[in-house]
Amino acid sequence: LPTIFLVGASIDYSRIGPGAAQLQSALDSALLAGVIAKPGTQVDTARAAFATQIALASGSYTAQFTLNADNTLSGTASGT
Repeated sequence: LPTIFLVGASIDYSRIGPGAAQLQSALDSALLAGVIAKPGTQVDTARAAFATQIALASGSYTAQFTLNADNTLSGTASGT
């Protein structure tokens, strides 16, 4: 029984890693796209880039982008 538990846990863990990396990559790409966009369109550009990057992934993902007071762009993403 402990062996079955460990095998199941390792399979679950191995499935999480690539998904997290893909989510981080999509968020990074979206932020870079937003940073180089025309002023006033940074957040919309980042949203569109994120949607394009994550479109082929299985699961449900969301991202929030914020244009900060110092004109920097930040974002967070989550998914299931």
